Amino acid sequence: MTSATLTRVNAPAFNAAVAASDLRVNNRAVVPLRIPLDRTGKPAIINTDREASAQLPFHFNPRTQSSVYATETFQTSAIHLLLPRTLTDPSGRADRVVFQDNLMPDVIHLAPTEFRLARSQESPYLPSLSLLTADFATTGEADQAEVLFNVIVSYELDPWLDPEIIELARAELAAEGLVARFTPIVPRAAKLRLELDLLDAEQERNEAEIEASVGIADTLILDHNRFTRLWRERLANPATGVTGEVTYQLFDGTPAQSRVSLSLWQTSPDVFDVDFLGAVGGTSGRYRVRVRNRIESPVAIERLLSERVSDEAAAAPVDSSSLLNRTLQPQEWVDVEYQVTPPEAPVEWLEPIVFGRVEPNLAALLKLLMLNQGYSSLIFSFTVRAADGVFGAAAGGTEPLIGLLVEFDDGSKVELTPEEPESEVTLVGRMIDQLMGEADDQQRYFYRVTNLHAAGEGARTTWKPGQGSADIQVGQAVVQFDF
Repeated sequence: MTSATLTRVNAPAFNAAVAASDLRVNNRAVVPLRIPLDRTGKPAIINTDREASAQLPFHFNPRTQSSVYATETFQTSAIHLLLPRTLTDPSGRADRVVFQDNLMPDVIHLAPTEFRLARSQESPYLPSLSLLTADFATTGEADQAEVLFNVIVSYELDPWLDPEIIELARAELAAEGLVARFTPIVPRAAKLRLELDLLDAEQERNEAEIEASVGIADTLILDHNRFTRLWRERLANPATGVTGEVTYQLFDGTPAQSRVSLSLWQTSPDVFDVDFLGAVGGTSGRYRVRVRNRIESPVAIERLLSERVSDEAAAAPVDSSSLLNRTLQPQEWVDVEYQVTPPEAPVEWLEPIVFGRVEPNLAALLKLLMLNQGYSSLIFSFTVRAADGVFGAAAGGTEPLIGLLVEFDDGSKVELTPEEPESEVTLVGRMIDQLMGEADDQQRYFYRVTNLHAAGEGARTTWKPGQGSADIQVGQAVVQFDF
């Protein structure tokens, strides 16, 4: 788990933090949302040195206590042990395990529930999967040549922890009078295995970099046939993906496992921006948040979790059944209301977790994930320019033309204006089509033109075919009638 995840897990309730704060603005207790940093990355505050001394009795006999911590070998008889604890939810499900520290029973050691394909935290929030084509060659005659290439597949997996595990462990320890503290496991050894038959003996990923609390980084080098299988049979298939397992040996010899999932279709809260909008007028304890799809593909809302506001209050989504399975297109948003119980509980901020199921736009995503376009015959560029006089004076009774939108069937688009009447466009040809299992006629494309006016879009042409890298000239779209 990342430091951000641990900060969220161990963070006090916002209201409790405000109540304990000695910082005041206009005589109201506040806490800083962001701490200003200096040029060295340290908090820009005044440091004050304080000294304190205390005397505490202490006795340690190394002859009898030498195995308190097993630091060199795995000693199952060591005093410091991790005790597996199976959590049971209200429905009776009992398959989630955490590890309780026997010397510090309030400390829970957590193994990731699953390692999942990470997404960048910066726009455009793409999956951490990069495809680099290399080692190109051709076979056969010039007019029937087959392109051969290798693909270097680099991926990163983030440790993901089911948030219900935190609440179940917190509740079970609270019943024993303990306030749970959480920390990631620190394994002595970790191994990754991918359940991917096309890797043959390379399913054991011995070169993968594994840090249980940080993530996994690994690279596959596949020839074009194996990569095509990987894409079509696994990555482009919502029912499969790539699965695997990470196995650990903890410091006291305890074994632990985490699942691995490499999928473009996975469910995640990282695909949404959740913004707190404030209280809903006229209803006590009712608050509203805005959920926006921030990634490149459509996302369906799969689960909305209740949010703990304080030790005594919680916020639950209102009429969540009407929102489940609703699909949000890229940048589309929906407002969700939450009811706080008890309604009089003060709420300064609300940021509930909303899980979304990605429905990837595979053709667009594949193009975004490729770091290079490789072989020259698989990519081609040309100039699109507006015909002379297109942006001249408008004909009688027509609205002036302020631009032309030229769209291509692979998703590329350019906008021509009087100030910039031409633009270069780059299209990806055969490789994308080949990997998607579609027709791969070299350097073939379709395009259409839409008139742009100050009031919005106007007439639009039908899709027109094109081929090759010769420049094209476009004119104003004209509505045609069939009689």
